[in-house]
Amino acid sequence: MEKTKIFDPWTSSFEDALKIQEELGYPSDPQTPVFQKAAVEYILANKESIESGDGFEVLACIRWCINHGLVAPIWLCKEFNKRYDSVLNLKAKSWDDDLSFGKPYKKGFNLNAAKKEKYKKFIVHAEVIRLLNSNPKPPIDDGLFELAGKQFGIGKTLAKEYYYKVEKEREKFR
Repeated sequence: MEKTKIFDPWTSSFEDALKIQEELGYPSDPQTPVFQKAAVEYILANKESIESGDGFEVLACIRWCINHGLVAPIWLCKEFNKRYDSVLNLKAKSWDDDLSFGKPYKKGFNLNAAKKEKYKKFIVHAEVIRLLNSNPKPPIDDGLFELAGKQFGIGKTLAKEYYYKVEKEREKFR
């Protein structure tokens, strides 16, 4: 009889998660160890923000728990219940009340600009990388970003901004 390995993403290391993930044949299921451990790290990294009153982040962390098959830590459950109950018990007027989960975007947020960035930054980044891997290799200057952005209807400044935003996000995983 084969022993079942118990994996606790709240106490195990990434190395433990990787070892089990390897034994499983590297499935891409979001409820496998590596994905669960990544979700736990995200949740723990946002604990301070939640405790400082970020209701939107409460919802994000609950989503991570659900998506990755995690039992939410008690501090997150309490925070969620407090905010949910504020509407249930008629203390908050709506779900975007600060007593509940708050407005999803800060004042002055530009939805169209955010959508544009969300959907274009990765393709612009990929195009810059493709150009950098071409022969001859172009210099990393305004001309490179102008060339990459032109295909997607954006200027060199925005292309450069998108490229470096993705690079900064990638740094977190290196």
